[in-house]
Amino acid sequence: MASQATAVSLGSVNERRLRPVYEHLDIGNNKSALHEAEKVLKKQKDLSAAKVLKVIALNRLGRRDEAFALSQEVAALGPTDENSLQGLSLYYRETHRHDLIPPIYESAVSKCVGNEEYLTHLFMSYVRTEKPKDMQRVAILLYKHHPKNPYLFWGIMAIVMQAINDEKLGKMMFLPLAERMIEKHIEKGKIEAEAEVRLYLIVLEMLEKHEKCLEVLEGKHARYFMLEGEEISILKTNIYKKLGKWEKINSRNKVLLKKEPDTWNHVIGYLDSLERLVDNESKEENSNADDAGTSSEDADHKWEQAVDLFLQLLESERSSNAKRTRRGPFLAVLELHKRLKLMTEKESISTLLERTGNPVELIIEFVELFSSKPCCFGDLEPYVVSLESEGKNELLLKINEKVLSFILNENETDETENDDKLKEKKIQEHLFYLEMQRFLGHHEALKKTDKIEVVTDLLKRYDQGLKHSSYRPVTDVRVVDDYLLLAANIMIDLYKEEDDLEHLWKAIYILELGKQRSTINFRIKFTLIRLYCEIGIFMPCAQIYDSLDIKHMQQDTLGYIVCHAVSSFGHYQLASQAFEASRAFFISNNKDSLELLIACFRNGTFHKVSEFISFRNHVKDSLHSALTTTEHTYMDLVTQGDLDIPYYDLIETCCLPDERFNFEILTDNRDFSIRFDWMPEHKQLKKSHTDVSFTLEKHWLRFRELQVRSILELLKLASQSKTLGDSGLETMNSFLKELEEIVDNTRNDPGISVEFPFHGPPRSRIQLLLEVKYQDTTATLLRLFHKLLAEIINPESEKDLKKVSESLISGIEDALSLAGLTAMGGTLPNATKRSNKKKTVKHDHCHGDCDHDDNDSVCVTSSPEKTVESAVNLIVPNSLKDVKRYKLERLVATCELFSLTVLLTNNFSSLITEVRSEAIKKRRRKKGKQAPMPSIITFYQEFVSELKNLGQKLLSAIEQMSADAETMTLDLSKMDGVKGEKEKLANGEVEPMQQSNGETEKTTPTTTPLPDQLVQLASDSILNSTNQLSEIIQGRLGNLKAIKV
Repeated sequence: MASQATAVSLGSVNERRLRPVYEHLDIGNNKSALHEAEKVLKKQKDLSAAKVLKVIALNRLGRRDEAFALSQEVAALGPTDENSLQGLSLYYRETHRHDLIPPIYESAVSKCVGNEEYLTHLFMSYVRTEKPKDMQRVAILLYKHHPKNPYLFWGIMAIVMQAINDEKLGKMMFLPLAERMIEKHIEKGKIEAEAEVRLYLIVLEMLEKHEKCLEVLEGKHARYFMLEGEEISILKTNIYKKLGKWEKINSRNKVLLKKEPDTWNHVIGYLDSLERLVDNESKEENSNADDAGTSSEDADHKWEQAVDLFLQLLESERSSNAKRTRRGPFLAVLELHKRLKLMTEKESISTLLERTGNPVELIIEFVELFSSKPCCFGDLEPYVVSLESEGKNELLLKINEKVLSFILNENETDETENDDKLKEKKIQEHLFYLEMQRFLGHHEALKKTDKIEVVTDLLKRYDQGLKHSSYRPVTDVRVVDDYLLLAANIMIDLYKEEDDLEHLWKAIYILELGKQRSTINFRIKFTLIRLYCEIGIFMPCAQIYDSLDIKHMQQDTLGYIVCHAVSSFGHYQLASQAFEASRAFFISNNKDSLELLIACFRNGTFHKVSEFISFRNHVKDSLHSALTTTEHTYMDLVTQGDLDIPYYDLIETCCLPDERFNFEILTDNRDFSIRFDWMPEHKQLKKSHTDVSFTLEKHWLRFRELQVRSILELLKLASQSKTLGDSGLETMNSFLKELEEIVDNTRNDPGISVEFPFHGPPRSRIQLLLEVKYQDTTATLLRLFHKLLAEIINPESEKDLKKVSESLISGIEDALSLAGLTAMGGTLPNATKRSNKKKTVKHDHCHGDCDHDDNDSVCVTSSPEKTVESAVNLIVPNSLKDVKRYKLERLVATCELFSLTVLLTNNFSSLITEVRSEAIKKRRRKKGKQAPMPSIITFYQEFVSELKNLGQKLLSAIEQMSADAETMTLDLSKMDGVKGEKEKLANGEVEPMQQSNGETEKTTPTTTPLPDQLVQLASDSILNSTNQLSEIIQGRLGNLKAIKV
């Protein structure tokens, strides 16, 4: 008793001493926490809890090596107190070292045999590390010491997880074992909860014992389901499908349809089951139908019965006096007609098609009832597609009549809120007609002048209809915004036809005005990002993307919109932010999904475990995750390696995993469904497009990953000069062979020539870089330094270094010439010298101190324009028309190649220096005629000199592009087109400029028209890129200057 009292006393003393440490950690005051922990350790140097708190404080202060060493010291002691174990567990979770948590609890369990809390923590630690075999062992141990149902079923679920991982062994051993364990438990009458019954159903379903599943659902254990009727009905329906009991499914959905004709799931369930019954007419195939429940006599076996049912539901809806007309019966008949049409080879079907009526007339009837609802177009799209060409022409004629007869009542004087709502419904109705017109190909057949007239009318209607949305809060999307989207898409059509950037700039002008008035319309914002990327102006994309507030899973599904383009345009600082945001999501998802798995076990929701595991793997194997990780590492090597950070420090923080990517399991999670073009079916995005895009992106990832790993391998070999041998070149040999195969496979892939729809996948970078032979030049670069290593190891061999280096220099110069920029050597202009300093882009239209750092993403601000109708007549300056994205992308690729070349050259200089030193020592030892210095030294000196000249050419080319960008903003007021716009539209004030980092910069009110802002925006974006490229090249020239061989 005395010893127990002493232990309690010591525990309370320790808790009192450690309380200040906990408090400081909770509020984020890590320095004070560290200080307090050290004070406690001075009094009690062996107190493991204090050491653990010190570990956490050190880690949060960035002293990770010290923290890890101390944590290993504490773990080696095998602590058994709860504070130490929980603290270590927290530290390992924060550092993503989940594999180190089980050993500390294994040690604690061995010392405290049967401790329920420690065994539970041990089980959960194995859940985090995804080790189902160990989970099973611990769960059975838990149940042995503490016979509670949850622990037994934790073990059974662990067995099921092993069966999921190994399907063959699962059906032979794991699943039968799980079944026997549950049935033994049932025999003892110990089933207590819904979770246990659900797990039994999961095991039976995986064993394909569906009849047994039905017995469970129809037996006494069904009472454990919380939502008995609804839950069991859904489960039974799924089992009926697997058993092929289509009569039961049909009769069940038939009854439900009569009660709820507007529930679409009942319509699809009924028709799917009827198709099966019609195909399986013989009684033998339906002999497994069960007599229990709804009898098979209530099921329909003929299409005539379906026609009778659906027409009855339709007539009932037509004659109904309900306030709200339901869409379901109308769409059900259209769905039935579409399915019957696919079976026209059967004689009786033609009669049934006649009975269902003319689909065009039914569509028009549906339109008259529901065209004022935003869902109308989406409802009808699949049925319009299924029409014959004659039906489409008939529908187009009727839609055209509706459009012609639809005129906005501009003389309306009553402006009450109710009338505004009514007018909005009319506008929505008109928009549906226009969208359906476009979908049926009306815009395709128009001439350019007719398209311009349509755009003018759309913009006019937008201006007129805007007043009817004034009552809406700013968080609502305005109905009239679709007028602008339609107009912008027609301008995009003109661009695709004529390849004239003027049309894209007009589309941007239109949508920028719409964005100012409807600040939360995501459809406008997505389209704007796509337009800016098409032109090659990226800076506004960052601000627009930030305003979309993309979060969580959307980082994976929509992140490609900006991550695909940001680094290819040379905006490395914005690229770093975008890649970090994506990486943060994937890291947090990995952590959160594990916590969700633990929650499933704690709450007994075993049926969700497989879903969470599947989701976690789906995200973990995402193409976007692999691409952003690889690109981030590549970008760091290009922009920071031996410039801001020594490359060896960079490699330590490299986010590229040690293992190669498994391309067989990569998933394409990109979401292309957010399209707003209403294009005809033959011009819409198809699965073949997304498949081709996915293949090309995998080609690009294979190349980029191998490029990065090859450079990292060469850098590692360069640092191992003293231990370098022939074996060190084996990895590089395999990399070079694989790289050549990838380049050949990519070049021969027919998908390279596929053109995607404008609102589809963006063009793969591999398509553009094949044009400048980027991949071939990269292979030459790697081959050069591989040969250089071989020459250093074996000086007697002839490696053709000079020939390979000439090929490399020639390849980079050719890529520069293909960018359409002249690269003149010699003294650089004064402006180039200025580019070494951090530029400040000054807005000429700001009356006051309105300087913006060129690293900030400046967006288009509120403009004084009152109407958008003038956008059609906007005269786009030639400077905007001359912006070519391919020039910038090719210049960026060329600069990146040069940067990587200098990075390797700089690190290989130490090897050359060693060769020179050894040669000098040998010459000193020998008397008489001196042997010549190794030729590799002369070659290296010449190669460095050639790189210096090439760097000057690149700087000259960058300066040329910078100069072109600077001239864009000169004398804007003298441009006739822009001047005319100023005179007509400059009547307002500019709002505070929003930057990409979310901060608001104070500016003086001005009267800057939107066209001027677009010119300034294009200039700033290009200058931002060229300034960053210039800094990289000048830094690399500094590296070359520092090389002393």
